[in-house]
Amino acid sequence: MVTAIGNKPVYRMSSAGGCPRALSAERLSYPSEPAPDWLERAANEGKLHEEWIKGQLAIEGYRVFDEQLELTLEYPTFMLVGHIDGKVEKNGSVRLLEVKSMSQFEFDRWMKDGFNGFQSYAAQITCYMEGTKLEEFLYLCKNRSSGYIDRNIVVGTPMLIEEIIKKLERVEECVAIGTLVDTEYDANSLQCRRCDYKSLCVPEPKTFNTVPEKL
Repeated sequence: MVTAIGNKPVYRMSSAGGCPRALSAERLSYPSEPAPDWLERAANEGKLHEEWIKGQLAIEGYRVFDEQLELTLEYPTFMLVGHIDGKVEKNGSVRLLEVKSMSQFEFDRWMKDGFNGFQSYAAQITCYMEGTKLEEFLYLCKNRSSGYIDRNIVVGTPMLIEEIIKKLERVEECVAIGTLVDTEYDANSLQCRRCDYKSLCVPEPKTFNTVPEKL
């Protein structure tokens, strides 16, 4: 959700990886599809898994701190705001901590594609890294079905912060003149099929004029 501080719109870091057309639609107050019922349940369940994982990290000797620390990045035409899951420290090394819990389907996608298949997560963690100025992050993805946790210590960011800034600047340029960012709709894209604004992008069905065949 895009809000505002003063005269600048505020983008959530968790949504910074979203489609630019959808972001411009939200900024221009276009109607969206209602959120599915399961979304809030999944978010609440995710919080429980996060706490369980943090408890396990403490048992392993990690110090978990700065939980839900607010980060703010300000640019000429917009701001980015987010809240991190926390930071971890062990043996003198401090890293950003990010915890995700996933369904079997999503976890299989994660194991297959990593951040390439989860651009929203890639942008989110990139913003967090920029906001904290940390160089490494501990990324934990839990399969809610099996309980298996994929653990990764990653150096650097999964994408360039400049790419995110450039995209959001483009969104603001279009919003300033009251138009949507050009569509890049892909019927095979999972992100497009799940988008709350896909009705603004789905091509109109083709119609054909038919001529009765003479017998």
